[in-house]
Amino acid sequence: MFPVVCTAAVDPKFIDDFLRTSYEGYPEASQGLCIITSRDRAAYQHDESKPSKEEIARGMRVKTQGGGPMKTPSRPPWKVDFSPPFLSKSPEEVAKVLRYELDNTLLGLDYCAIIDDKSLQDRRALVMHTVKPEDEHEYKMVRVPFEEVNAVLVCCSIGETDLDDVSDAHPPLA
Repeated sequence: MFPVVCTAAVDPKFIDDFLRTSYEGYPEASQGLCIITSRDRAAYQHDESKPSKEEIARGMRVKTQGGGPMKTPSRPPWKVDFSPPFLSKSPEEVAKVLRYELDNTLLGLDYCAIIDDKSLQDRRALVMHTVKPEDEHEYKMVRVPFEEVNAVLVCCSIGETDLDDVSDAHPPLA
């Protein structure tokens, strides 16, 4: 699952729209976004898309919709109102906290998406590589339309592309 961190105050309708738009943008990509609502690592230990033993006995293999809403991974409809635990944090602070406080969870921590104040205006999220190469001074990140966030995270995580390629396709907005 890929962490989606809000550094801006957002309402449930905005998160619901983000999830729907991102998943519908490339429906063939696996749906693995996880809205970070807490810095408690226990919240990210269980994959709610896996059916219970009773559901498996009835032939269910995977849940495509959460039970109101699914939080890990996050799926619409999203109705949870929460105080973002990363409110007003910089991308660098987000990367450090994710890697040190939320390790040993089901979250894939090499990449994340950040919904910031700018995202509220331009409907683009910051996709970030949370591992800074030793010879680099800055983290790699690129602003991506909501329609592509999930697919970019999936493709980067499996090595099909990298943020340099994505950046070439999405130059910064003026």
